[in-house]
Amino acid sequence: MTRELLPGRSVHDRYGTLRRLDRIGVPGLLVFIGLCCGGMALSQLDGVTYGPWVWWVAGIVGFPSWLAAGAWIVGGRLIIASMGGRREAEHAAGYTTSRYAPNFMIRPPEIDHVDGESGRIVRLAGEPWLTEAEYEARIRAIREAAGHDEA
Repeated sequence: MTRELLPGRSVHDRYGTLRRLDRIGVPGLLVFIGLCCGGMALSQLDGVTYGPWVWWVAGIVGFPSWLAAGAWIVGGRLIIASMGGRREAEHAAGYTTSRYAPNFMIRPPEIDHVDGESGRIVRLAGEPWLTEAEYEARIRAIREAAGHDEA
């Protein structure tokens, strides 16, 4: 069974964007923190002088990692802010593409869970939560039937 999806990017797509931002921002943040801690540790050594190479390392490694961390923080905040309105619009249309819904620990949502790429129903409204293996098996079958690449 398929559902007609709302136009625009689904909540599922926005989660994918967040995951891609995580792959860039988290390492950037860790490198930046490492450079800051290393710089503070080196600054505590008495009688040690540093040449201009220190500034080159700080600029070549530190600035891109700082930009990646900033893009991760700002971009993530913007995407998360945009997901709330989209989640409500999907809920009003009677479905969700989000794997997890608010208060998902209490009960399954009373709306269908739809694959964000094909529009096919993954879990019917009121059906119990799927285990990780069940969810992956259903998505794989749906994508293969729809002719999409595996997620």
